[in-house]
Amino acid sequence: MTYASEACIYDGSWRPGILPHRPRPPFEGTSPGGTTAKILSASWVRFRCKVVVEAQGGPFTADLRLGGPAGASVASSPKTIGDNGQASLVLAGDEHEGAALVLVVTDADGRVLAQQPTRKGESG
Repeated sequence: MTYASEACIYDGSWRPGILPHRPRPPFEGTSPGGTTAKILSASWVRFRCKVVVEAQGGPFTADLRLGGPAGASVASSPKTIGDNGQASLVLAGDEHEGAALVLVVTDADGRVLAQQPTRKGESG
């Protein structure tokens, strides 16, 4: 038996899933230390994802992950978000073109404070 919800699909084991008719809204959060982050925009130019974040506290890091916020990184390297709230990430290879990716913003301890679904070529 399969049960579906916005966050996951259950068929005997939990795994992340996004229903095509209900995309997840961007997630924003606060770490125990009081740092906060919110993704304002993400835009793609070829294999580069340009990120704008509203954040307080820090330092913060932006990354692209495959399949979900706990997925494997597919950026050539995670990037520190600058004082201007911006970072630029490069997709590691064209094999992830069209894949469901998640842009994440993490705090110094690696906790995900903000996340937003994306695909190469989409803007949001």
